[in-house]
Amino acid sequence: MTVWGVRVNEVGIFACGLGADWWVQAIGRWEISGRALCLGLSPAGGVWFLPGGAKDDAEFMRDHIVEHGVHPKMVKIMTQAKAEQERDSRQAFAGITGAPDAQASPVSAVRILARALAAVAAAAALPVYVLVFLHPHP
Repeated sequence: MTVWGVRVNEVGIFACGLGADWWVQAIGRWEISGRALCLGLSPAGGVWFLPGGAKDDAEFMRDHIVEHGVHPKMVKIMTQAKAEQERDSRQAFAGITGAPDAQASPVSAVRILARALAAVAAAAALPVYVLVFLHPHP
């Protein structure tokens, strides 16, 4: 059976601010449950796959996320196999470029800080600019 779900571009959510406060809480619950699949991370956020089951379930999830203010272009329906392929290609690219592995990245603390700042900005309707300087160590 093909497992369908939604791919969510967290970077885009934080960039436009629409639905960011809701998303920060929602992805936290998904991460705790262990069902969220991280496809890639950056200091500005991540790309996530949330499995749903059947295609109808994935469509419902997409609509539910959009109803909470997230821009429709940030949420895409795809199969879990396609999501895993994207994750693997991102990790292979990280290996070639020397970028940190998405699953074991030290930028997770920065990501958490960026999420918190985005949530505060969304609640206060203020633009937030986060500058993060990461110096790679050999």
